[in-house]
Amino acid sequence: MRWIPGRRSVDRQCVRRLIGDSLVDMSTKCGDFSSERNPMDDPFNIDVELGFLFAQLHIALNAQARSVIARHGDLTLAQWRIIRLVASGQFQGSTGIRKAACIDKSQFSKTVHLLEKNGYLLVSEHSDDKRQFNLALTPKAERAHTKLVPDLSKRNAHLMNALPPEQRKTIVQTIKTLITAADVSDFSSHSAPPDQDSEIHLSSKET
Repeated sequence: MRWIPGRRSVDRQCVRRLIGDSLVDMSTKCGDFSSERNPMDDPFNIDVELGFLFAQLHIALNAQARSVIARHGDLTLAQWRIIRLVASGQFQGSTGIRKAACIDKSQFSKTVHLLEKNGYLLVSEHSDDKRQFNLALTPKAERAHTKLVPDLSKRNAHLMNALPPEQRKTIVQTIKTLITAADVSDFSSHSAPPDQDSEIHLSSKET
């Protein structure tokens, strides 16, 4: 796999190999090939490592979303996410919006300031918590929201339709379960992972 630092678009052939195709020949293992240890003591295969797979998926989804958003104006992906979350009406204050958008505090403040400056947001003090503020859409933001939602809804449907029916029923809960599991960093009390060779061998037979 060839990685180009700073490249915004995704290597589609790489993504297709990682998340689109069925498991291919996974007999090749990568790891620590130092003379002090057997590399198979810590087998590593990029095709089944969730961290790498989700990183590739994250890049692909962001590139796809930016492409859709760019057809309707000059909003960035971070700006659109804030507008979308404010429009949802599900959050009382800026902290919930920032966390839902997965944006760090510094970037969030800069993005909100730019949206306010460009006439997309109205910013006011929070009545109960001085550490955050209230956000409201301007008519300009409402128009942008109205234009973008149909295309991005079609995009979400496209992604879901790419999955077989049985996977559509479980993918959201599966991802939420993995997010919860990712909060754990001490694995000493957890059982060992399944043997990758047997998993790979079984998957190859099924495809």
